[in-house]
Amino acid sequence: MTRPFVARARGYDEHPVEYFWALIQQLDPADYPLGVKPVPYQLGGTWGFSGGSGLFRKPGAPLPPFPFGGVMFVGSNLNSVTGWKKAEDRRDPGDPDDPKMMYWRNIRKLLDLAEVDRAQVFFTNIFSIGLMEGESATAAFPGRKDPSFSGWCYAFLQKQIVTMNPRVVVALGGVSQRKQGVRPGEVIRPHPGVSCTLVGLQHTSSPRYYMRLSTGRLIDREAALLNRAAGPHA
Repeated sequence: MTRPFVARARGYDEHPVEYFWALIQQLDPADYPLGVKPVPYQLGGTWGFSGGSGLFRKPGAPLPPFPFGGVMFVGSNLNSVTGWKKAEDRRDPGDPDDPKMMYWRNIRKLLDLAEVDRAQVFFTNIFSIGLMEGESATAAFPGRKDPSFSGWCYAFLQKQIVTMNPRVVVALGGVSQRKQGVRPGEVIRPHPGVSCTLVGLQHTSSPRYYMRLSTGRLIDREAALLNRAAGPHA
């Protein structure tokens, strides 16, 4: 059983990414359910939190300013143990200007089309604190069936949201959309009980991301939705 989530106050000069990482360090390996391994450390460069900082960052560069009030992308889970090891071995350790992973190539294109400044974006996940055992990073996350672990992850996500106070939360893929209460292609404006705009988008790792639609490409439709929710005239 995973111990209850306890969130200490963030220090005045403490970078939010370092604060989030310190909260995760409260957990021991025994707090992780079967099939889930702790993230051993943060990779340099550009990777989703907690595999990296969750920010666009050049390899070897210090942490950039945190995008308070910006756009938070929330996927399902971080990676598999095998995928993590491959990331460790890459010669381009999360280079934001020359990404090799499909996820980051498509994210860059999406943000460009939507006119969203990438310095204003933070990337995290519903299950951001563990790696799935095995090779697949897209299989059903095993920790989802553990109530105490799932509860910890959701409380942790809420802490990230409260700390960042994003103007927009982008739910990538079905798992995140169901948890955030937004449908694919839907934009929900702030209302009582919802403090930010929610938008449901296709996960950028999907092989369908550039599929042709009757009105153009899927990525063009997704970018228009994001621009409507978070662009310069939102």
